[in-house]
Amino acid sequence: MGKAGKFIIIFLSSLYISSFAKLEITATTKSYGGRFAPKSCTVIWIQTPSGEFIRTVGLWARNYIRHLNTWERISNGDVDGLSGASRRSHGTINATWDLTGQDDKPVPDGTYEFWIECTEDNGTGRYTSGTIEVNNTSKTVEGATTSVFTKFEAQYIAPVALSVVSPNGGEKLEQNSQVVITWQDRITENVKIELLNNGNTVSTIASSTESDGEYEWIIPGDQATGSNYSIRIQSVSNSSITAESKDKFSIEKEFFITQFPYMVDFDNLDTGGTILFDRWSQFANDDLDWLVLSGPTPSKIGNSPNVTGPDGDHTSGNGKYIYIEASGSNSPNKKADFILPKINTKDADLELVFWCHMFSDSNHMGNLYLDIEVDGQWKNEVLHLKDNHGDEWFKVNQSLVPFKGERVRLKFRGITGKSWASDICIDDLQIQTSTGVSHRHAQSKSITTPYYSNNRLHITIPSTAHGKNQSAQLKLYSVQGKEVVDYTLHDIPAHGVYTVSMDDLYQTNRLSKGLYVCKLIINKDAMVSTIIIE
Repeated sequence: MGKAGKFIIIFLSSLYISSFAKLEITATTKSYGGRFAPKSCTVIWIQTPSGEFIRTVGLWARNYIRHLNTWERISNGDVDGLSGASRRSHGTINATWDLTGQDDKPVPDGTYEFWIECTEDNGTGRYTSGTIEVNNTSKTVEGATTSVFTKFEAQYIAPVALSVVSPNGGEKLEQNSQVVITWQDRITENVKIELLNNGNTVSTIASSTESDGEYEWIIPGDQATGSNYSIRIQSVSNSSITAESKDKFSIEKEFFITQFPYMVDFDNLDTGGTILFDRWSQFANDDLDWLVLSGPTPSKIGNSPNVTGPDGDHTSGNGKYIYIEASGSNSPNKKADFILPKINTKDADLELVFWCHMFSDSNHMGNLYLDIEVDGQWKNEVLHLKDNHGDEWFKVNQSLVPFKGERVRLKFRGITGKSWASDICIDDLQIQTSTGVSHRHAQSKSITTPYYSNNRLHITIPSTAHGKNQSAQLKLYSVQGKEVVDYTLHDIPAHGVYTVSMDDLYQTNRLSKGLYVCKLIINKDAMVSTIIIE
């Protein structure tokens, strides 16, 4: 329990307007017979009674914008509120002020003026205004109407005293997970936070905590699972000031990857999508998402020579992979993160293996980091990949042995490079027992990548086992880590190449096409590789 170490700016004092208050302005304009009538330019803005410009909240202008003289003088031509081109006819228009200034920060409570100006010729525009008090009370006020502005009003929607931001409905939370409960308020006293199930109090998360907008909650490991949970936050000194999650969220059993090898090849995901696998998550507070793709990246198509990105996935060239698209506003230095489910390493010597593509002909490549969370604490930059690796997939091995016996999470953190030519790609990710599975001489032994052809599997046996007429155990695992083949290879030949019919390996069920993990066990040594069955 405690406060989360995050930088979140929340205005708590009653001197400030919170972000969920707003001012909605409605106006109806009528032609005054100008030179270009009924075409017109129109602008709505906010200022203080002393004439200090606050913000443009609606601007419909193009050709005649320079004739909005009153607005131009006070705003210095602020076009942040551009809503559209010049209007072709008159009628009703609407604009909303979120009660922030040009710096996007909330403005203080107080008196403000809302103005409108309209011109339909090369001359000074017509204008009018109204005044409204911004505080804790919602209200609607009328601005001055004229022959040009037949309706002009502002509806102020005051902020509520307290509002839950998250979890606010639809979330899937896990036992033992860390959740940051967030809220917005206009109170200074402490608050009480409760967990509800179907509206009934289940537990008190915090009996009294500072109302600073966030609280770090560790969901108990024995918290009952269910889908009807909500959060209630209440003022400690005034029980009538209370708020609940807008909708229900669920608490689920803590999930771990426990079967190894665990492998994904991304081929079953939707091309162009950002939804990854169950329990995988794109990071919410970064700049970009990782995208699923088949074939070359958009930056590679039509460019000669090749610029960035692969021609296809690593698995077969025809499957899918995930990548960061660096084009347009996605570079430079834009971040895209994704997080894997928690891993229970138990007593296994594990390693992370994946294939990566980082190619930029101008050496504008960005950075790819691997961060690892252990017991709620992130160890950043456990792995760092950078620079141009050429137009090819390369294999990355990262030992997880230092985290043996721990419960960990892996986060990939990609950052785009200097230009659009910095696509970063990942494929065929697996978490497996280290080569040799903790046995002594495993580091010096390997198997050549087995290959499939003509319904037969071909395996090159290490030279240390040649011609000894000994047996070996062959195991195949699906990308989900399920063992699908357990087969004994008898009488390993002297030349070291063992060929076995796939019909013999199928046992009860034929194997579907795709990527598999192949484990060969000879005596006490185990070697791991991958195979594509087509």
